[in-house]
Amino acid sequence: MTIEAELAASLRGAAGAPARSPGPREAPPPPAPESPPAHLAAAAAAPEGISAARLDLAASLPPKTALLKVVMARDDGKDAFQLEGYYSGRMMWASDPEDLRHQLKPGMTLARKLSGGASIDTAVDCYRFMLNWSLGKDGLKRWIADLRQALGTELRLIIWDETNFGIPWELLQLHPTGGKDTEWLGVAVQAIRWTTIRDPARFAQFSAEQVHRSEGRVLSYEDTGLPGNPKFGFAASGHPGIVPKGDMEALLAELADESKRYALVYVRAHGVHGDSLDASTLAGIRLSDFEGYALPALRESRAVVFLNACNSATAVIDTYYGNNLNRNFAEVFLRQHASAVIATLAEVPVGPSSALARRLLKEARGEGVNIPEFLQARRAAYFGDVLRTVHEAGIPVSTQNLTLEQKVAIQAFMYASVFTYFGHPQTILKLEAA
Repeated sequence: MTIEAELAASLRGAAGAPARSPGPREAPPPPAPESPPAHLAAAAAAPEGISAARLDLAASLPPKTALLKVVMARDDGKDAFQLEGYYSGRMMWASDPEDLRHQLKPGMTLARKLSGGASIDTAVDCYRFMLNWSLGKDGLKRWIADLRQALGTELRLIIWDETNFGIPWELLQLHPTGGKDTEWLGVAVQAIRWTTIRDPARFAQFSAEQVHRSEGRVLSYEDTGLPGNPKFGFAASGHPGIVPKGDMEALLAELADESKRYALVYVRAHGVHGDSLDASTLAGIRLSDFEGYALPALRESRAVVFLNACNSATAVIDTYYGNNLNRNFAEVFLRQHASAVIATLAEVPVGPSSALARRLLKEARGEGVNIPEFLQARRAAYFGDVLRTVHEAGIPVSTQNLTLEQKVAIQAFMYASVFTYFGHPQTILKLEAA
């Protein structure tokens, strides 16, 4: 049976079934069948390292939602990754183990490349890198194309990446050329991130119920030492539902009071990424120190957390502790029962970061906003400028011949694409009306 036929059959079978909340977790392996069903043949034939035992994961996804699992691997002593595609209760696709040499750890990450106030030419270099890096991902692209053909624009893709490679999957280029038909994953579909929450209290659930409305006020900390504060801050927005705090410790102390209720917790501060938990900081607090905080207000409020701080979603695997756990600041707040987290994979200048935050605040005041849809729409808006100024003009993406306008368009799109969302695909953020 073709993937298209399987998708059609699974859609017909799930039409009247209620969706269950997703839950990335270390699931116990199901009993091995005596004779694997035909649609699991690829998983059954996969070598050790492909987690074919995780076949129950996709069964818990909402309708029209697929899961891409990114698993650490080794090839000839080199860091590599393997890919698994799930839909409608089955592993439908896995990267060819013979092709592993083409799935090595990239030599460039946005977290390192866009650091230290990167120039506009550096952003263009990252854009060109992603065009080239996307070559050789043909199996993944075919799987996504089949899903899109069956589900159309309603497709939602959850990306569960357990590596620390910093791959911006939202910037996977879906077509073989970088011309006017250029299309990026984060523009074409709603992209949602998952990360493993290794917490016994949350073994059976990840973030939120099927549709979660987080209504109410905003708790915020905005570092007044950052450029543009308070001009670009939430406090200057005129929104009456904002409760500002003077420092990060005060915000965390507020969240330690389980009687407090907030729809959104907003942090705009310095974020620093390092190779260890001690070297990675958010608003001056080390990633290793967050284990000393209990934040029951997150659990009681079911709040969304927006970490508008550089590298707040960038993974850290610190082998000093004798494990291979993938940690970042988004994972910290999810483990404390935030319903969802918005965070960044790299450094973002004050202009793009504050503009996106203010836009989210504005749209969430009315009927509410679905955050994956919101981020997809922002990427699409900025990429529209890239299409208009670069690709539709038929000009190669090269720093030697781009005009300033074209470089600015590419830079704006790149920064819009580093914002990632961790949580339930159907979470809706709704704030008090102004």
